[in-house]
Amino acid sequence: MASPQSHHTRLNLTSFPHCGWRRATNKVLGRHIGQLERGIWIHEKAKFSLLLGEPQDISFRADWVNAVGRINGATSQIASGATIQSCVHTENQSTQIRFGASVFQPLDVTANMLDNIIQSWVVDPEHQVGLDQLKKTHQIDCLRVFDVDDKPVPPRDVVLVLKGAMVEVHFSMRHWAIYHNKELAKHVFSCTINQICILK
Repeated sequence: MASPQSHHTRLNLTSFPHCGWRRATNKVLGRHIGQLERGIWIHEKAKFSLLLGEPQDISFRADWVNAVGRINGATSQIASGATIQSCVHTENQSTQIRFGASVFQPLDVTANMLDNIIQSWVVDPEHQVGLDQLKKTHQIDCLRVFDVDDKPVPPRDVVLVLKGAMVEVHFSMRHWAIYHNKELAKHVFSCTINQICILK
């Protein structure tokens, strides 16, 4: 049995009409409804996950529908003839968008410096060994989150500040075509967080 093969394509939705978006970047306005719980573990491929739900404030609903439509439109233009795993999910008549961002990035070995954040990062004892193994090879890739005054939110406060907040997420979208035995088996789309701006 051959091992699955994959390639990925980076999608740039800026070629689509912007309909009032302020910057030439992919954005969606929504209400933070929680992190995805997939078990917490320390590993170089660990991801911060964010689940965004439709805003309760009616003045932002048109933006939400527009963003979901753009993601679904890009997905349908690329993917055909196989199973699709999208970052947009509908559950109990509620639409949500799943975003992710890497927790770690490789350490710049030319800088000859260790990352201060990872050195002082406090984790549960069960994860300490895993974190210690990464301290000499990786650094924290801080999630860029800005408060209502456009000031950076310290990493230790991000989860608390995001809880239930109305946010604007800037993101990039990636596509993987997964092959099995040289046959297209699945299209996978993911939304990677570039930055989060808290609106209220």
